Amino acid sequence: YTTLFRSGLPLGDHDEAERRLSRLFLLLGRSQQQAFVEAVIQVAVTTSDHTVQLLASSLLEAADRLDPMLITTEAVESLARSERDALRTSAAMLMWQWAETLPGRVPIPLLARLAVPSREDWYVYAPAEAAAKQLLLVRAAARAVFDRMAASHDREDREAAVLDLLDVARVDPRAIPLDLAQRLAGDQDPQVRARAAELLAVAETVDAQERATLQSKFGL
Repeated sequence: YTTLFRSGLPLGDHDEAERRLSRLFLLLGRSQQQAFVEAVIQVAVTTSDHTVQLLASSLLEAADRLDPMLITTEAVESLARSERDALRTSAAMLMWQWAETLPGRVPIPLLARLAVPSREDWYVYAPAEAAAKQLLLVRAAARAVFDRMAASHDREDREAAVLDLLDVARVDPRAIPLDLAQRLAGDQDPQVRARAAELLAVAETVDAQERATLQSKFGL
């Protein structure tokens, strides 16, 4: 991994990180790939150099795109609980990638910890919210992220929940929990209420049977 760090990998060039890592992984067996990932995580959590930390995160995300089973849930949890914004950002990015490729693997309570605009840096909460929106299309339990935001005492969180759910509604209104839309439509803040009224109007166009068909075509 030291070769990759010293080979002039451009910061923020995720495609190049993925290309270089793909070439390396062609030469490595799976256990060696896992050892590589563990070494990069160790660099990320121990370095005091912010640039190195960002490069390590870029390599982790590239490794995950090449094989979404290489990075353990425990490793992502460790990153998510870090005091460093860059590491929490990496955790959010990894969960966003999982939401797109292996949605069942995303630990929703951990994701909810990061999807808090009032407390987190934009680079942390934005990918976490993107992951939650993606998940809501396929996992009804992902509503827990938005329930938490909607229950926040901070207006910023409640408004973000409405805006996120409006984004989801544009893709598939069946994914919007009707009771959550109703709760937000009664918010104490007039701006949140106004946007939630739009959300509720969309949610009410979907009947219960249609909503039930989103995650499964079968029932008992």
